[in-house]
Amino acid sequence: MFLLTTIFLLGLTVGSFLNVLIYRLPRTVLSKRLRTVLGSIVYGRSKCPKCKHVLAWYDLVPLFSFIFLKGRCRYCKKPFSGRYFFVEILTGLLFLTFFALQRPGSLYGYLDLSFWLFVFSTLLVLAFIDLDYFIIIDKILIVLVLITFLYQVFRKYVVLAEPATIGGIFNIYPNLLTAFLSGLIFLLIFWATKGRGIGLGDVKFIFVLGFLLGFPGILIVVYLSLLAGMIWGLALILFFGASMKSKIAFGFILANAAIVFMLFNQFLTAKFAPYIFRLYL
Repeated sequence: MFLLTTIFLLGLTVGSFLNVLIYRLPRTVLSKRLRTVLGSIVYGRSKCPKCKHVLAWYDLVPLFSFIFLKGRCRYCKKPFSGRYFFVEILTGLLFLTFFALQRPGSLYGYLDLSFWLFVFSTLLVLAFIDLDYFIIIDKILIVLVLITFLYQVFRKYVVLAEPATIGGIFNIYPNLLTAFLSGLIFLLIFWATKGRGIGLGDVKFIFVLGFLLGFPGILIVVYLSLLAGMIWGLALILFFGASMKSKIAFGFILANAAIVFMLFNQFLTAKFAPYIFRLYL
């Protein structure tokens, strides 16, 4: 119980930092150099987005400060976005669920757990930035690819252990091939629809997911995304007055589909993948 509580509290703390990234990255990356962006994230003090008052440490305790202050700024009394509370508790629950499902039993197991929790966190940042701004920040994708590559090389050639895997065997060269083929297919869709179907950021994102998850993981993620996108689009049209030309944050859908796959990969690979393969056989 102590360990589960610790993992959940760690998730809450990470979720609080993810809120910082989600809020600051799109506001700085679009207009400033990377060094300035990192300085803003590392050294910049958190402020109320309404009155700009610098928040004290006790205003930033994950989850509990939001509840204690009833979702309002201590100084101007204006409400904070419920997104802060949601991202923190979502991250905590994701960390807790993944830990409970994986149950690492060794040092290497905890190293793998740390790697995949980093992936979860990165995907959450990408998802919510895309939901707000319809952009997928290249620098986040680059970091995700580099960390994935370096950690897998470390596992295989330094620790002399099998690479950290989800949903199959991780092998750098087949996964690179999967990434290029996935990216090429999405690039053709981007060209065919002249950017109206998906954005160029989605093409880059699917390349990264292809490298991370390999085959058949990427195929399952794509089908989950298409299904979720169709349901979301229909809901927007039927209940929110959207049209066929309305934009959908497909990167948000891709990121969440990847998270679902990583959580329940064994079930999805065993039960869902055979039905997909039958479509092509």
